[in-house]
Amino acid sequence: HSIESASVRCAKHCNSRTKTTRMSEVRKVIHLAKQQFIPMLARHGFGRHKTSNSFFREIGHLLQTVSFFGYRSGGSFRITVDVWSPDFSDSDTPPSLTDIANATWLGGQLSPWQIDSGNGSWDIGTDNEIIASLREAEKLFTTIAMPWLDCLANDVSVLRAARNKGMASEVLARIEKRCATNVQPTHYPINANNWWSADDDQEFLAGGGQTLVDQLQALGFAYQGAPLMQFVRKQGAYVHVIRVDSVSAGIHAKVLIHVWTKWVAESVFGERQKPEEHYFAVNGGYLGTAGIDQGALAWFIAGPEAIRKTVPELMQAIQTHALPWFSATSNRDAYYSSIGRNALPTDRRAALLQTLAKHLPKDMP
Repeated sequence: HSIESASVRCAKHCNSRTKTTRMSEVRKVIHLAKQQFIPMLARHGFGRHKTSNSFFREIGHLLQTVSFFGYRSGGSFRITVDVWSPDFSDSDTPPSLTDIANATWLGGQLSPWQIDSGNGSWDIGTDNEIIASLREAEKLFTTIAMPWLDCLANDVSVLRAARNKGMASEVLARIEKRCATNVQPTHYPINANNWWSADDDQEFLAGGGQTLVDQLQALGFAYQGAPLMQFVRKQGAYVHVIRVDSVSAGIHAKVLIHVWTKWVAESVFGERQKPEEHYFAVNGGYLGTAGIDQGALAWFIAGPEAIRKTVPELMQAIQTHALPWFSATSNRDAYYSSIGRNALPTDRRAALLQTLAKHLPKDMP
């Protein structure tokens, strides 16, 4: 069997998975995607099998897919980005139509901050609205998905990502056999996914992350390492928090920005929360190139070269967007109004504000 046969079977499976959704809506999206999104995929080497909802790119024995899916309830669509290796199964034979449903993949849903499970979806409305959504999706694909896919185009990177995702030891052993003759690639996943061990921490710092630590310390932030990579700065009753999470199987970072006070902990947990252990985020959001929750929210950290390039860009975003937001939010009225605006659903925000109002001191600066 060839990888091509895997592509064909995967295409059939992708179609079968969406038959339970509103197929006409997905087809409408793909039809409009022919204007710009699909030609962009073609330029990157992705081809469509007949009328499937998926596009495939083969790199040696690796199969990369980009798929469009609708939801059973209708009204929106999502895009998934995945990588499959024959080493993910215990057979050299590509997965059958039945097996693909339960096959192991690296990847997940395309969202503004990562490739994984998440909230990356777009509404299906008028043609113009769909075209606008596809343009937004194309930007995310170019800035987030393509660097991720290009990084996972070799066995060394696939092995690191598989470890980060906690794949079975026998899967890792099969990939390791292929890696024996592989040269270390330029871009590869950092050995971390969400939580950082002490070794992960050192890999990021040695790869260029120490510059980020030094510059933030110069601004008054204390560095807290594994298991959370975060920076905290206390200004009176307020604690400014910058937390760096490794996501997308160790290829991207997302940077959470928020302001914490001890009264949030008392409101949420009913007791004092020790700042040195954890900071519960109820405001702020993820730092992007254009602001908090704006612009590209995924920061490329796949190896020393990527880290050295990303750190200055991240520091620029911190200085331009995060620091002014910290200053503006460090007073009682602004802090209270910021609670949950970006971080919580409306009903939870209303409940939290009601509780928090009882705890915030009237004379709080």
